[in-house]
Amino acid sequence: MALWSKAIEPLTGKPEAMVHRDFHIDNLMVLKDRTGVARCGLLDFQDAVRGPREYDLMSLLQDARRDLGRGVEDAMLDYYAQNAPGQRSRAEIARRFALLGVQRHSRIAGIFVRLCRRDGKRRYLKFLPRVLRQIESALQNAGLTEIETLLDTELRGWRTGDAILELSAVESSTPR
Repeated sequence: MALWSKAIEPLTGKPEAMVHRDFHIDNLMVLKDRTGVARCGLLDFQDAVRGPREYDLMSLLQDARRDLGRGVEDAMLDYYAQNAPGQRSRAEIARRFALLGVQRHSRIAGIFVRLCRRDGKRRYLKFLPRVLRQIESALQNAGLTEIETLLDTELRGWRTGDAILELSAVESSTPR
């Protein structure tokens, strides 16, 4: 917990914006009778909170289920850095983006395992290798080597999902 608290410390502080928390293509819709930004309708926003501005951008650009075309993420980060409120540098935005990615992808991995174990929704496990690759990439981009080492030591096989699936199978067979 101390490593995670230290890792996300740069993100703590005054909440900056409304954060949807489940911002991905399936929760967006085009409203044909509107123009401009108002054409974008949002679904499934009941878990929205105030938080870091970059969170929903990261959620959209690093979806747990879909790839973007080559170069889209960098182009969107560049566009955001040039137009974002708050006057952060591109480097600071990229760092926050990576930290938020580690946090979100870790949360999503846990949600997918929970959906499988608790609700019998095994279909989410097919996305687990992708989310684990996203965690690995975000850890490296954020420079969180201590957390990466901890995972490698305490949860061998986490990068492929083997350890998580084994843990899930053991825990799901344990009586409650």
